[in-house]
Amino acid sequence: MKKLGFLWMVFLAMVVSVGLAACSEDEDGTVVNAPQEFFGTWDLYGEKVTFNSNGTGVWADSDGESETFSYTYNNGTVVVTLPYGDTEVWEVMSLSSDRLVAQDSEGNEIVFTREDSGSDEGGDGGGDGQQLVEDADFDMSEPSTLDAAVDLYPEVSGKYDITDAAGSGYASIELLGDGHYILLRDGAYYAVAGKAPLEQRGQLRSPLKREYVDMGYVFYGTFEKSADGVYALDGFGTLEVSGYDSNGKVTHIILTDNANGTFSLLVEKRDAIELTGNTALLCGRMWQLVKDRASVWMEGSLAFDAIYNAAEDHASVYSNSINASPDEFFDFGDETTMQTFFSPYGTYLYVNRDGSVDVALWRWENEDEGKIYTYEYEGDEDAGVADVAFSGNRMTITASESVPGYSAQYVTLARALN
Repeated sequence: MKKLGFLWMVFLAMVVSVGLAACSEDEDGTVVNAPQEFFGTWDLYGEKVTFNSNGTGVWADSDGESETFSYTYNNGTVVVTLPYGDTEVWEVMSLSSDRLVAQDSEGNEIVFTREDSGSDEGGDGGGDGQQLVEDADFDMSEPSTLDAAVDLYPEVSGKYDITDAAGSGYASIELLGDGHYILLRDGAYYAVAGKAPLEQRGQLRSPLKREYVDMGYVFYGTFEKSADGVYALDGFGTLEVSGYDSNGKVTHIILTDNANGTFSLLVEKRDAIELTGNTALLCGRMWQLVKDRASVWMEGSLAFDAIYNAAEDHASVYSNSINASPDEFFDFGDETTMQTFFSPYGTYLYVNRDGSVDVALWRWENEDEGKIYTYEYEGDEDAGVADVAFSGNRMTITASESVPGYSAQYVTLARALN
């Protein structure tokens, strides 16, 4: 799941799209001498390429960013001018109103399809008549039946950055609305702690069945109110709210670490994303992995298609003309991310099959369209945008990558546990 879905952290690096330099329209209004079917917008493995009749064009990548370019067409040879004078040369092998097959200078086949042609090539279907194996579990056509998750402790739930650590070594604490907490060490502890030793990880169980997990730099467990402003952190100690600002926002806490003593800490609460729309569906609940799917197209033809079943810890391979091993696409055994939790404060917690946990960050690229962005730590957003969809009590996260001659799609299917 970490390789495919929940990013899931780890989430899904995106291929850098080809950028093309700007150029101006020919001053004499020259019309390119090419068949009429050639002009217009084509889909090239998820990217949009438009050839105008005046020798200019527009290339839009999968993120919606676009650049203009210039080109010539001479007896089936297309010469595209790239940045700084570089060129790409394509030989047109076949052309119809909805399909253009070309060959690049290295002999690789490139397949263009019309954006509205209904063709399956390059992303959602198999290409050249090859279709993805149907799996009804991935059908997300029905609306979601989920209600917004209930916040058990609205008076204190939130993510608190510790601005004066008082020698505690802690960077932040998050009190989740479902009654769990996440306590993080600061950067120095991250550097030396790493993941828990294998012998320790092997003894861990799912946090849904275990009250407390100590990874050395991430602490995760349940909490409950024991008195006004006082909360018991199971397995760790207690948290007492000791100060507020004029707006009633928590500014000071007293954190008692049963192993290391008591610390009076200055904190700053982060602003939450409003729990409406897709945020209300995504956040505040634990998600259980059901399946992962990986599909790859080479030169427009389906080259690899496999589905990983989390309960069985097994992948079924349906197409594999490239002789790829399933472990190139999926995590098996203890490394499989089985559960995940998104908070409205931008935290993303994931739980592996062996019970070990880790955290990352997320934000919306476009909430209304369900486009989500995930990354490992503050300031590191070198990841990709994925598409989130909800249906019934399920969620899919779909990430795609595409370059000329190659495209891939990764889908994670999860079920809400609350």
